[in-house]
Amino acid sequence: MSIVFLDIDDSQMLDHVMYHEILHKQVKFEAKNGRAKYHTKKFRELERAIFDHDEMEKKLNAALRRVPKKDVKKGFLSRILG
Repeated sequence: MSIVFLDIDDSQMLDHVMYHEILHKQVKFEAKNGRAKYHTKKFRELERAIFDHDEMEKKLNAALRRVPKKDVKKGFLSRILG
């Protein structure tokens, strides 16, 4: 998980992120013209079937904006260990 989620107390948002990552294991990428596409039409359909995707994206973007850039640059372990 990202350091973005250390200070978030929103289990639905965390569930959404975990579901998204699990979908990457279930729905394999498509390759076309030497490029890989990980968020295929099938992937997006499955992702939207469970959660209010647009609302979750808004929440995730807001959470990302709250993380100080210095913490992102330091990395996960630096923030945890001090």
